[in-house]
Amino acid sequence: MEWERVRTVAHAIDADLDAGDARLTMGGEPTYIGVDKPEAAEWNLDAHGPDKRIRGMALVQALRKRMGRGALLHYGMGKWYPGEPLPRWILSCYWRVDGVPIWDDSALIAAEQVDYGYGPSEAQRFITALARRLSVETKSILPASTPKWMNQSPPIP
Repeated sequence: MEWERVRTVAHAIDADLDAGDARLTMGGEPTYIGVDKPEAAEWNLDAHGPDKRIRGMALVQALRKRMGRGALLHYGMGKWYPGEPLPRWILSCYWRVDGVPIWDDSALIAAEQVDYGYGPSEAQRFITALARRLSVETKSILPASTPKWMNQSPPIP
């Protein structure tokens, strides 16, 4: 019932905005707050937090199922705001309006909380094989690691 109240108020606001010919836009990213811990730093100040990424992943995967049949999910580096020691992450969901799938097999989308047992040696073997397949010299391969910001909240300066 609570949700119906929210919907009723939202529709009334939409009607008022339409009547006044008001046009709104949204910034680069919407902001979400954890319903169970709305005062937690990850929902107010911190770029990252223990629940924020897991819930973000669940949200983008739910959007994929609902909005974009065969959608492609992309997880990457987001905005890096002045004063923050590390960039934020961005979760994107892309689909075609004509319904043609971009990505068919959702079973190949890694689950955020599952350790698949792949590490640096598997990554090295993969990138070496890919470089050879693309006829790129393997001396062009640069070492990399998972940045700490992917797994924890950075300190706020």
